[in-house]
Amino acid sequence: MLDKKSLGLGNPIVPSLSIDQISSFERVLSLNVSGNCLSWSLIRRLKDDSVKLEALYYKPFAILQKSHFLVVLSQMTDLAQELPTCDLCVCEEFPSQVPSTNMFSYFLQTTQARSMLLAVLASRPAPPKMISIKTVAIAKTFNTYVGSEKVSGQHIVDTMFETSDNLEIETKLRYYYLDSESEVKEHLSNTFLVNLAYWKLTNQFMKFQ
Repeated sequence: MLDKKSLGLGNPIVPSLSIDQISSFERVLSLNVSGNCLSWSLIRRLKDDSVKLEALYYKPFAILQKSHFLVVLSQMTDLAQELPTCDLCVCEEFPSQVPSTNMFSYFLQTTQARSMLLAVLASRPAPPKMISIKTVAIAKTFNTYVGSEKVSGQHIVDTMFETSDNLEIETKLRYYYLDSESEVKEHLSNTFLVNLAYWKLTNQFMKFQ
């Protein structure tokens, strides 16, 4: 793991993972549910211990406010069928506080949808291990804090996709990301950085500092 003192954290990954567990995870899926959209990325460790981005996708879905929970569950079940198989599923931690009262409906909807999606994944015949990474750990890993505020990391991902030779990226995924609209790229970059943060925090991919 990275030096926790340098991050000013306890354990940035919850629940904590053993060295044996970390070494057993080859296919790592990161998920980001935000409002009415889901984005995900899949990074695989290759035999030479390098890593390859094998999936990156943005999927809008329609959930109206006050939708019945069975409607939400049905949609999350359908979305889960589109997600690739993985050994480990990684999400950014749930926010501990609702930013403001006018954001409560959005917060509740996002929390409900994400919880249901993870529950569906956990019901797979071979369910993945599930962890979350603290928001502050992700921000400090990629220097996306300005003062006490977390800012977009899209420019970091833009640079990786345009110039990086250290991370293997399938050509179609490279162009899919670079040709996406800014709003879509923001969602894609968020979920990609969550995934990459896992590899860096477990000291498996340290080429981007």
